[in-house]
Amino acid sequence: WMLRSIVADVVDYDEFLTGTRREAQYFMGIEFLPKFVEIPSEAAPLLLMAWCGYERNVAQNSAVVWILRLFFSLIPAAVIALGTCMLYYFPMKTEEQHAALLEGIQLHRQGQPAKDPYYGGQIEVAALPTDNAAHIELLSHFYGSELKLIVNSGCETLRRTLLTRLMIGGCLVAPVGALLLALGMPALLDGEDASVAPLGSFLLGVTVLVLWFEGVRYLRLGELRSKQESGEIGMPILEGSLAYWSRFTYSPKDGD
Repeated sequence: WMLRSIVADVVDYDEFLTGTRREAQYFMGIEFLPKFVEIPSEAAPLLLMAWCGYERNVAQNSAVVWILRLFFSLIPAAVIALGTCMLYYFPMKTEEQHAALLEGIQLHRQGQPAKDPYYGGQIEVAALPTDNAAHIELLSHFYGSELKLIVNSGCETLRRTLLTRLMIGGCLVAPVGALLLALGMPALLDGEDASVAPLGSFLLGVTVLVLWFEGVRYLRLGELRSKQESGEIGMPILEGSLAYWSRFTYSPKDGD
């Protein structure tokens, strides 16, 4: 319940900064991202226990006992302590701050600047670099640092970076995941010994997801390059997009 309450405040703050409400993206994220943790967190303790000599219905050796202590007490306690520290420094604390945030959103909707209730300073209304929705959607595929690289160096450097990631994922990481899945499947089906199949499945699944993500961005980069060459998307739109997506850390006037 606390996470959803925090994310609801984050959605409001995101609208205050960008002028866009994106509840679906945020709440999909908090439902989807934990799935990446569930498989390794559930498989790793059982795998380590088996490797340390776990046996059914007998007194366990000291290594197995320590594995149980680590994963059921010490590691959860450390993670909870880390989360507590993060919550302590989290800026969204009072109802007065949230009321000021909602007031700021209303001012932005009226085209007026508003004070940031968490970090101070006047925040101007976010201005999109172009009215062309297709151009905005295309440029939204890239991080602020990548847009900066495109502005300064063109698309080629980023193209090589994305291609390298695709080759590493497709030629190195995915085969390792597939190998672990294949090697661990007999033990998984037998049910008697520790199996690395869940870890292989996790590694392979994450790699496929990353390949899809980077592959789409690679294709969209090629589309952006074509639009640049035809003059459909010029430097003013690129610099405006960079200023919009990174407007709290970068200004085109910075020069680099």
